[in-house]
Amino acid sequence: MLDDLLHVLQLVSPSFLIIGLGFLFARQVPIDPKPLVRLTMALLLPCFAFHHISGMNLEGGLLGNVFLSAWIILLLPGFLAWLILRRRKEIGRGVYLPIMFMNSVNLPFPIMQAAYGDTAIPFGLMFFLASFVAVFTIGLFLVSSESGWQQIFKEPVVYLVALALAINTFGTPLPAFVREPVRILAGANIPMVLLILGMHLAQVKVTQLRLTWMVVGFRFSFGLLAGLLCVTILPLDDLARKVVLLESIMPCAVINILLSGKYNANPELVASSILVSTLLALAIIPATLLMLG
Repeated sequence: MLDDLLHVLQLVSPSFLIIGLGFLFARQVPIDPKPLVRLTMALLLPCFAFHHISGMNLEGGLLGNVFLSAWIILLLPGFLAWLILRRRKEIGRGVYLPIMFMNSVNLPFPIMQAAYGDTAIPFGLMFFLASFVAVFTIGLFLVSSESGWQQIFKEPVVYLVALALAINTFGTPLPAFVREPVRILAGANIPMVLLILGMHLAQVKVTQLRLTWMVVGFRFSFGLLAGLLCVTILPLDDLARKVVLLESIMPCAVINILLSGKYNANPELVASSILVSTLLALAIIPATLLMLG
């Protein structure tokens, strides 16, 4: 048991240490992480997705079930929270953002890769794509009267994933002058997203503590409930089940800060929920990995 615990801590500690470095750097050097976010979304993450999807043996049906699992884990917590909070109009609709949208990039990718190897990455990418689409459709519907779904088609990662799936399906070989730069840029994605997460957390101040704890409690408990439902009703193999359950207990996503701030939808509550849930994840993620084996 002790050996298993030490092994799990070795898996998760690099990710949290890099987040800590980003946090300390932002505390010492005033920096706006938005340009780094744009760089990552426009270049590093698309290369990361393209590199892993184009070169792996993919089972379409299994990936489809993981994608469906992601939607259930996104939507079910929001619906359950709505059932509880629908009469409390004073809270505002921004409260649903941190409950529904988990951190599907910064934390899970490096931990899944360390724990289960590169074969887990396509499943993680399915979660990212589902949450990405949901943020710019359902998320914007919740907090804005504007139509923001067109933003999806402005993100390079959507097109690179589609191209990678086509290359993988038809077995098209990539020339080395394309493959190697993509591989190098893909390797920079994980440390960059971890540093960005730490930088964002350094700018957060906890407010509305009681409501924050409620939101965070909904994120973890309803997320886990949705994850357990998915692995029970959907045909998933052992690795896919582990990825689904691990994703279901991820903390609130950083993108919620940008969305809630832009539309003035409970931005202080959203930021507080992200910080508190990420700190709790220091214990929840290792415990989950230990149980999953």
